[in-house]
Amino acid sequence: MAIAVRENEAIQGIVEPDTGKEDKISLFADDSCICLRKPIEQLKEARITMKRYEEATGSALHEGKTMIMKIGSTRKQVLTNKQIGVNFTILEEEAREKYLGDIVGNDVTEEQRFRKNIEKMEKIGDRWNRENVTVYGRALISNTLMCPQVLYKGKVNGMSVKMKKEIVEKVKEFVWKKVTRVKWSVAVRKVEEGGIGVKDPICLLDSTRIRMIRDMRMKEAQPWVKWMNRKERKLKERWGVESVFKGRVKKKMIAELKDECVFESAVKVWHELKGITKTEEGEEVMKIRIGEHWRDLKKIKGREIYEQLLQRRHGTSKNEAKNTNHAMTSIARQLTPQQRQFWWRVAHKNYMTNDRAHKWKVDRRGRAPNECNVCRSAIESWDHMEYECDGVKKWMERMKSAYEEYTDMENGEWRIPTRDEWKLKSEVKMETDVMMTIAIGRWIYHKERSRLVHRQRRRLDLDRLEEYLKEELTLRKEKRKEEKERRKKEEEKKKEKKKDKKGKRKKKGEEGKGREREENEEEAFWRREKERREEEELRTWRLAFFARGIWDEGVIRRHYEKEKQKKAGQH
Repeated sequence: MAIAVRENEAIQGIVEPDTGKEDKISLFADDSCICLRKPIEQLKEARITMKRYEEATGSALHEGKTMIMKIGSTRKQVLTNKQIGVNFTILEEEAREKYLGDIVGNDVTEEQRFRKNIEKMEKIGDRWNRENVTVYGRALISNTLMCPQVLYKGKVNGMSVKMKKEIVEKVKEFVWKKVTRVKWSVAVRKVEEGGIGVKDPICLLDSTRIRMIRDMRMKEAQPWVKWMNRKERKLKERWGVESVFKGRVKKKMIAELKDECVFESAVKVWHELKGITKTEEGEEVMKIRIGEHWRDLKKIKGREIYEQLLQRRHGTSKNEAKNTNHAMTSIARQLTPQQRQFWWRVAHKNYMTNDRAHKWKVDRRGRAPNECNVCRSAIESWDHMEYECDGVKKWMERMKSAYEEYTDMENGEWRIPTRDEWKLKSEVKMETDVMMTIAIGRWIYHKERSRLVHRQRRRLDLDRLEEYLKEELTLRKEKRKEEKERRKKEEEKKKEKKKDKKGKRKKKGEEGKGREREENEEEAFWRREKERREEEELRTWRLAFFARGIWDEGVIRRHYEKEKQKKAGQH
């Protein structure tokens, strides 16, 4: 059908003014769009062409779903079904329609295009706020469920700065719902660098702009590329340059580019990444600097563009400022989500201490006290709460019996951890068992301290904490044993299989060739008998085909094989 429409000279499509290239029909899966320059005169001809296709294939056009949208100069014309001779729905001037997941119309505002998607983001956030999801889980939900709501439309439509800020705020509001906020530039880092791995929606959208520039160079035959090239030519004329993608463009000119225009926003991002255009072997090659190397745009992945944008806008994290610990990296998979969140908050000092609360918190009892809720003898600063408190010192000593039961004294006796070991700093080398004991021990102590702060406990009960720690470590010990047994069984199975294969080979070698001959004599007899019968059948087929005047041996054999397969299937 597409070929018939394109070759029909009576049907005139939309012509791109600069190049004179014409677009008549666009197809994607089961959706199709025909563009007519003169709808009143040409619509009947287009319908006749489609009728021929319907008669040939048996498929039919759904006239109730087919719509006519007037664009350009045809907006002033009055169209009726009687005039055009078909029963299609003719859209009014203000009407909008959904096509390929996006809204199309003559006056579609940014609010109309994106508002429903932003509301969907809010609904997803509200749904997951009812669950006890940690900060890592919230980052995952944002990346997989919330951001894709606006990303699809954002790829092909421009977006104002105001709308971008609103989307970022929705993501931040969800991620920091139950946790004190940290800098967004820290949150968007990878988990190994101290972040939570949440994607920045604006960097995601802008990375698609660079991919659009790449597709413009690789998919020149597609209709949308012609109109993007037209935008490029107009911008060249406005700037008075050979290429809008070459370097050395004034900052004032880049600042004038509109975010609402897809192409102009793409050029803006290109110059932000310091993209260049070089001539290599007679061809223009577009390059972007990724890390320390200049890479060809056609060979760069979207993930690499996103990371480069993230680096330029939020900076890179220095090793000393990464705020990571072993609980976030080395033993993260052995901890529960709540424990991982606790250690992430510890790394960023994300918990409120009494000396900080004393500065601003006032309730019916007056100003919040600044003394420690555990030892009640010193002002509770972060260092005091984390390591210097008497309650912490006593708890370190009581962890000895739980550790020795957990390890069965394989790694020696328990010793009081240093400050850096107690923090599980990534730079400090430690045994996995010691790390697990400290990670779970500190988590249990933190929960008990929180109960003291909220007056759910009167004093620190170390006996109860020791029981909890032993239970937790015993569970992990059992799991570790089960895992070892499972691996042992798998290894044994592999060894047995290898032995069986070797044994079979030896048996075959030991058994004489005479026995094999005896076993194969009967098989050989029946095989020869089968070949004789097939030859007789084939001779009969040959005679039948010769009688019809067909002498080609290949044709006869093909027909014979097909008939043979049919009989085998019936049998």
